[in-house]
This record gives sequence, structure tokens and C-alpha cells, in this order.
Amino acid sequence: MVMFNCVPVNRVDIHGRNGVVHVLSKPMHPAYTHSLNDLIAQDPDLSMFLTLIGYADLLDWIRVSGPLTVFAPTNDALNRLPIRFLDSITYDVKYFDALQALVKNHLVDGFVCSLGLRIQVDLKTLEGEALPLSCDDSYTLNVGPAILTTQDLIAKNGVLHHIDRVLVPPKALSLIQICRRAGATKFIELVRLAKMFDELVSFGPYTMFAPSNEALNGINSSILNDRTSVTQLVLYHLVDGTHASYTLRDNQPIVTLMQNASLRVKVGRKVMTVEDGIVVSKDNLAFNGYVHVIDRVLTPPTISIARVLAVNSTFSRFTALITELGTDVWSELSRGPGPLTLLVVPNQDMDTWASDLFTYYRIINDKTLLTQSLNIHILDDFIMPRGLLNGSHTLLRSRHKPHRPLQLTMQRGFLSLRHTSISNDYLLTTNGIILFCDSLILA
Repeated sequence: MVMFNCVPVNRVDIHGRNGVVHVLSKPMHPAYTHSLNDLIAQDPDLSMFLTLIGYADLLDWIRVSGPLTVFAPTNDALNRLPIRFLDSITYDVKYFDALQALVKNHLVDGFVCSLGLRIQVDLKTLEGEALPLSCDDSYTLNVGPAILTTQDLIAKNGVLHHIDRVLVPPKALSLIQICRRAGATKFIELVRLAKMFDELVSFGPYTMFAPSNEALNGINSSILNDRTSVTQLVLYHLVDGTHASYTLRDNQPIVTLMQNASLRVKVGRKVMTVEDGIVVSKDNLAFNGYVHVIDRVLTPPTISIARVLAVNSTFSRFTALITELGTDVWSELSRGPGPLTLLVVPNQDMDTWASDLFTYYRIINDKTLLTQSLNIHILDDFIMPRGLLNGSHTLLRSRHKPHRPLQLTMQRGFLSLRHTSISNDYLLTTNGIILFCDSLILA
């Protein structure tokens, strides 16, 4: 269809001796002297959209650029958004990029008239998002989720349409909306129970490690019935600031919103873990932060490595060996910040390995051999078995001197280090993780 200023041409290319005639279906307006910016400014129903354009620093650009098509949300459309979200994205300078993205998602290059929308087609907004256009059986024109309520207002640099919904791009969605898009809807319900819904809709920035719906299926019902427990759980999965996956470092502790609680991050070539949760969907960007979906509900550890050894009698023989190293090592396992990985030999495996007591007591009485051997069992690293892929080989740096690297191997789902098998079971502690091996690794 051929149109001039959104007026269809009934007949084209009628040639005369002194020119060409095109027959229009109706008269055109004699002159268009106003810019798109002028049309928006003069329309009281678009006053809120005009405010967004101004704070996005796009007034002059919309005044002189073109041709442009503007799908302008009315005041009623903008009032459907949460007021705190609208205030934050409009007036808080740290969300300026999100505000610009929101405005640009209503702008399209070129001159798009309503009659040109009668067929199903996708446009591309200046924000780079696809904008599906369609016309239903009742000839209602739809732009994404919105309906054109006023059409074809012509300006000298484009055309303006009113719509009844706001076209929010991903960059301008809140953490709650992004969390819902990522499929972690059950965590949103916990956020509601913790009375933090409005905070995550409107404020930030925060980084959310949201357990998947599958992870939350097995959550203890007693937690759900206690608001304090729910609040602490939600706070433990939230971090202040923006943390994209590519900004996180291996073994990096990140402080959560839960008091005195941090998360340990392991960054592998293909797998990233946070505590013992595997990140299954990362870098879901919201205007007020990031959402990473994990496959576990995280529980903050409450005791140190040393405390686990002290209270668990099944590790008593290994604990006796550690005690022989002196108070400095015991103090580090008790109060050191870590993260550490301790390879513990349970009593039953120690008995199997040391088939007679002579072997055990020979080591405990040989201080040099004992020190060198146990330095292999203490690693300045946070080794999470769930983050190791089958067939992988991980080089570890032990404290044993000379610092020869140790190779941790995962084959057919089983971990091994030298001649020693390591269980996939583990205990998380405040300063690291305890893994279980079936024999003492001698220097």
C-alpha cells in the first residue's frame, strides 16, 4: 500500500503532459509544522511520558531526529506501573540507562502508519527489542501487549500513536519481573512473605541468587510458617550491588543482606557454584540488579571446621592428628576466614587404611611426616564436588613444601586424589568445606 503522510493512495502514476498525478483517498493536512516533541508536549494525556523523555535526556533528540514513529503510553498506561518503580527509574540517576531504554523501546525508525499495521509484522525499537504488530478480527491494532488508542498524529519528523500499555524492555524490568521470567516464581512468593516485594520492585541495586522452583519443592514447611525464618532465608540469597557472573572471581566471598553471612563463589570453565548451589541461569539483567537462578536452597553454615572436628566423634582419630600440629593450625581451622578445604579421614576409613595401630602411631610420633602429610589435607581453596564435571582434572595447591600441585580427578562420578578416593558428600562450615577421603595422603 502506498501512502503519503498516512493517507492511502487510491491510484498512482497517472501521467500527464506536464507531470504525474496520484489520487489520495482523502485530503492531507495542509502543513505539518510541529515536531513529535511538540505534539507530545501539547497533549495532556501524554504528560507523564513527556516527563520520562525529559529525565531520559531525549527531548532535543526527539525534536530534531526523524523520521521516527513514537508509540506513546498514555498517563493511564503509566499509572498502571508500581508508583515506586516509576519514581525510582525516573528520578534516581543510577537507573538512567534503564530509563533511556524504557523510552527508546517506544521509538521506531521510519514512518509507520496504522494502515501499515494491518498485516502481522515485527518492528525493531531503538532499544533493539522486537516489537510484534498485529490486527485482530475486530480490526484492533496491537503493538506487543498494547492497543493503539489514537492513531496517525502526523508531525514534521514522524508520526505519533497513543497506546494503552507501557512497553517495558528487559533492561527496565525489576528484579521481581526478571525473576518471574527466569522461572523462579516460588522464590517470589517467599519474597512476598518476607515483606520485601516492594523493595525488589523499586529499589536496589541488588543481586539475587534465586533458588529454582524445583529446589524449593523440598523446603521444610516449618520455615514457611515462620516469617523470621523466611526473611532470613530471602536475605541470605540477596547481595547488595550488581554482580554479573563475569565480574565474580574464584573463591570470592560476597556479603549477603543477612547479617554476618557471606556466600563463597567457585568459578569454573563451564560451571559456577555459589556455596553448594549450581548456577543454572545467570546474568538475567534487571534495571535494579541481576538475577542468577541456582538449583539449591542455600543454608548458612553456623560452625567452623574446628568445631565440626571437636563435636564429631567419628573423626576423632583424624582430629588427634590435627591436634598434634599445634595451636596455630587449630586456631586457623577455628577462626580463620578461609575459605579452606579440609580432607578428613573418618575413623572407619582410618582403621581400614592403617590395618594395625603401629602405622597410625608411627605417623603420630613422626612430627615431620605428620606435618607434611596433613599439609596435603589442608587446601587454601573451596572445593565444591557438585561443581566438578565428569572427566575433569583440577589442579590443587597444597601447603606441603615443595609446592607440588595435586590433581583432583572426577571420573564416572567418583572423585580421586592420588591413590585416595574422595566422597561426593561434604559439610559446609563458616570458614570452608569438609570433604571425606578413605585414607591418609602421605607426603
